[in-house]
Amino acid sequence: MNSNVRYNIIKSISFFLLFLLSQAMGPHIKILGVTPNFIFLLVLIASLVENTTYANLFYALVFGSFFDVYNGKIFGIYTVLFVVISFLASEIYHKYFEDMTAVQVLFIVLATFLYSFVICIFFAFRDNSFIQLFTQISLPEFVYNALLGIVLFFIYKTVVKRLMSPRRSRYF
Repeated sequence: MNSNVRYNIIKSISFFLLFLLSQAMGPHIKILGVTPNFIFLLVLIASLVENTTYANLFYALVFGSFFDVYNGKIFGIYTVLFVVISFLASEIYHKYFEDMTAVQVLFIVLATFLYSFVICIFFAFRDNSFIQLFTQISLPEFVYNALLGIVLFFIYKTVVKRLMSPRRSRYF
């Protein structure tokens, strides 16, 4: 089996299992009333670490749709946000800043802020309470996801390097 095919199978299964785990455990790891968005962070991190545009768009579309089905109050918004934010971050990073860890971390922070801000805007239109939503939900969610995203980024980068490195045989 080709190593890229094997890697994509492992990645798909891992993302799906983490999605299920985050849906099951998310409500139990709330901080300041907000839960982390593991799957958005993984899609974003994968798009920054790996330069495979079509695969990243596929993961963003699939897992954004899953997130919409399970958590969406406004159907389609999470799918659009996953695809647009991860695509823009990936394209800008890989075009101008290739192999710069500090820039990847900055993009994670900026993308999580953009994600929280846009969600706040959409729900503020419905409830007419932008300031309250931003200070009580979006800001804590941004901080929580940004910090978690930085940690997950370094874990993801280490795991990808290990999975994609050629295996050394004991005999060669």
